[in-house]
Amino acid sequence: MSVRPAVLLAIILAAGMVDVPQAAFGQSLSIGLVGGAAVTDGFRTQTVPVSGNYFIGMRFFSTSKDYIAGASIEMHFTPHWSIEADGMFRELHLTWAAVQPDGALNSVSPAPVVTWEFPVLAKYRFRLGNFRPFSEAGPSFRTAGNLNLYGTNPAHFGFTTGVGVERNLRGLKIAPVVRYTRWTADHVAEAPAPTSNTNQVELLVGFSRASESAGLPRFRAVSLGALVGTNLTGAYSTVASGYTNTRSPIAGASLEVHLPRALSVEVDAIHRPVSAYGEALYAGGLIGRFDNTFETWEFPVLAKYRFPLRIRGLQPFAEAGPSFRLVGSLTDSSEYGVFAGAGIEARLRRIRVAPVIRYTRWGPDRFTVTVSPLRNQLDLLVGVSF
Repeated sequence: MSVRPAVLLAIILAAGMVDVPQAAFGQSLSIGLVGGAAVTDGFRTQTVPVSGNYFIGMRFFSTSKDYIAGASIEMHFTPHWSIEADGMFRELHLTWAAVQPDGALNSVSPAPVVTWEFPVLAKYRFRLGNFRPFSEAGPSFRTAGNLNLYGTNPAHFGFTTGVGVERNLRGLKIAPVVRYTRWTADHVAEAPAPTSNTNQVELLVGFSRASESAGLPRFRAVSLGALVGTNLTGAYSTVASGYTNTRSPIAGASLEVHLPRALSVEVDAIHRPVSAYGEALYAGGLIGRFDNTFETWEFPVLAKYRFPLRIRGLQPFAEAGPSFRLVGSLTDSSEYGVFAGAGIEARLRRIRVAPVIRYTRWGPDRFTVTVSPLRNQLDLLVGVSF
């Protein structure tokens, strides 16, 4: 598929929000915790033949099931419909060992892979007495780190469905759910490399405050939106790395809480591929070409101020705050930074369209390396929200 899943998600969110009635913002925002365990193994059991006198192969396998823990945020549109977004930590248990001629394993070594999963799910509740069965479905995104074995790179995109039941106990919602995720194929650069299970089943329990009776704060307005754009600066210093930088599509989702005095607080989840390519000249005139793309996720948390003036219906604004990122295979890069931005917002009936230029200064790399991504980053983004 030529369209990246993150870009497709942004388009779906932007299109879907147009049909949300204005009364939807009278509903409360539920924030909670989610945890549980995987029913399926994180990695497949694989044996790769190896020629040698002492060992005949290398085996990859999962020794135990994975635990899962994280947080959730849910926007209720009607008593039946809502959208939930989760951020869940899951350590994929992976072990490798050498296989002896008699089949025994030697040099058994754990090599866990740290992942974060981000499902974005549309949820529909049924009514059945004191219980509320529900079904849910939507895209899932995943980032991975601690890739100890060369070539290990679990898939970043998938689709999740689930069924569960919700019970309200004195303002606390308890919701056990069984979820199935179908992940795309792993991004394995070179064999032999362990591959994660494409089909994953998880048993989870969510805990959150019930919007109907918990007295959650009612905000003046809560906006959901989508962000799309591109980088204006390259990923790497061309002189230092020898890489030729390429433009990368940037896409994600946003949630904004509007406060008094033209202030608001916004949280974004942005998918950013870091892309570059280059050429190397070898002896004999051979030319080697390489094309590197690393998947990262950024989470800006920003305070926004809209200036009390309008020019032909356009309202300028400024924003600033900390930014965090999951660096994936860029294990040496900083995971935190600060940013500032300026833009103009236009209202098209119930839709807000806001182009913005953002500058991000990332912190120092965790380890000194010869080639690393630029710490100064300039982006052009367009936000669409409702």
